[in-house]
Amino acid sequence: MYYYEKLGDVSVIQRLPRTPTDLLFSDSDIAAGDIEETLINHVIRYYKSTLKNSERARHFLASRGLLNESLIERFNLGFSDRSLGFQFTALPSWQSAATRGALQRVGIIKPSGHEFFRGALVFPFHDENGRVTGAYGRRITQKLKAYSVYHVQWLSEDTVFFNTVALTKYKHILLCKSPVDALSLMQLGIENVVAIMGMKSFCFKHCAVLQTFNIETVGFAFDANFQGKRCSQAVAEQLSAVGIQCYGIDLPAEKDVNQFVLEDAKPRDNFMKLLCSASPLTTSH
Repeated sequence: MYYYEKLGDVSVIQRLPRTPTDLLFSDSDIAAGDIEETLINHVIRYYKSTLKNSERARHFLASRGLLNESLIERFNLGFSDRSLGFQFTALPSWQSAATRGALQRVGIIKPSGHEFFRGALVFPFHDENGRVTGAYGRRITQKLKAYSVYHVQWLSEDTVFFNTVALTKYKHILLCKSPVDALSLMQLGIENVVAIMGMKSFCFKHCAVLQTFNIETVGFAFDANFQGKRCSQAVAEQLSAVGIQCYGIDLPAEKDVNQFVLEDAKPRDNFMKLLCSASPLTTSH
């Protein structure tokens, strides 16, 4: 089950928990909920395979400085080329219908039959155990139709951070607004970085997870504009209230992390300088 919402230039599908009441395949020992998770993993793998064969999608990644096979493999990046539905044609009719139904229940396929991520690069979000909990999509068409959006978010109640595994390794974390920015820093060899789905998406769940992993310090690598500074301060106040120290990284005016990395002559050296000169946003209580 899910609900669909369009917010400005972002489309969101929120998965809702449900109690499995039916079976999708002949094995009566497998619950529908388990099958849905299995199908989600199949879809992520399929999108990963289509990215490998899509010159257009790979060109977009290259234009953002992110055509890195190691990172693609590590984070299971993919691309929805609108061909997912054709994969069901070889199945028996009952199995094809059941598969489509399961993917509609979790929101990957919309009631219209279209893929939620159609035309988008897909950045899966995993928990610390590697389970897919959601995904961010970035459409790559240069000019979309008036009713379309560039950013799509597929969420569940467990969707929190991109690169959650970093929380298990580091106590000092850099927070980015999106996987694109986080991967840009990883390209520089900076690993203690996580991302959310937009600067305004930070909520109590993120705060709780940071507490669970005993994170001590969070650096904000948000956009260098009024909205970015405002969001950094708002999140810093939440984290400060639970004893997490925060600081802001002052990127060049009106730039985000990805732009900085692409345009700076020595991005790693100069980003490290920005880290060294970062200013505290709050003090822990």
